[in-house]
Amino acid sequence: VRDDALLFGETQSRILLSCSPNNLVKIEEIAQKNKVKCQRIGKVAGDKLIIKRNGKILIDIGVDKLFKIWEKGLSRRL
Repeated sequence: VRDDALLFGETQSRILLSCSPNNLVKIEEIAQKNKVKCQRIGKVAGDKLIIKRNGKILIDIGVDKLFKIWEKGLSRRL
């Protein structure tokens, strides 16, 4: 899968879920019970969004900058 397809692809049957570490085992059990593939792909922490693939950094941006982009996104387009 190309990097852009991995980041922005809209193929069916994929869900990204963020949860407390305390709930990870429970979520994995529910997925297994329902025969749904479940894979931990990262963790939420710090003040940056960093996405890596095979050691290559695809995205490295501050959460504050992302918030500003999100907050002004609609008004910039109107």
